[in-house]
Amino acid sequence: MYNGINISEFDLNIDKKTARNILGLEEDLKIVLFIGRIVEQKGIQYLIGASPNVISKIKNCLFLIIGEGWLLESMKRKVYELGVNNHFKFLGHVSDEMLKVSIKASDVLVIPSIYEPFGIVALEGMAGRIPIVVSATGGLKEIVEDGVDGIYVNDVKNSEELSNAIVRILTDKEL
Repeated sequence: MYNGINISEFDLNIDKKTARNILGLEEDLKIVLFIGRIVEQKGIQYLIGASPNVISKIKNCLFLIIGEGWLLESMKRKVYELGVNNHFKFLGHVSDEMLKVSIKASDVLVIPSIYEPFGIVALEGMAGRIPIVVSATGGLKEIVEDGVDGIYVNDVKNSEELSNAIVRILTDKEL
């Protein structure tokens, strides 16, 4: 039996505006969410690498990063080097409640893992009713149906492919 989550725990009695107020975020932002350990396997470096392309197309976007790990400080430096630090907010470790509020506040959840045995974060995003972009690897391919539950990125290391998937979700209201 696969891992699971209690979907009802993600039915917060708040709307997106309230969730953003709780997090101190502006209402008109497009929020790109990452949840995971800040390590190579989780692909945070590829999301950061794709961010300038996303920002060039969607000026009012914010990358909300939840998690800790040995790459955290170098990833913070990388966003400064790329000149996109004003578009990033690193929250570190958050409580389960704040994680759910963050999902509710966001427009897309990105899981750019190099390898992901299962991907419980994908289930959490779906339970929170936000679209997801995932690398087409491991358990993520079993959880997400491409074009239905989310969008696959075949080569997560390709910043153009990753940024195009993110922009597609942020600009296509039907998705």
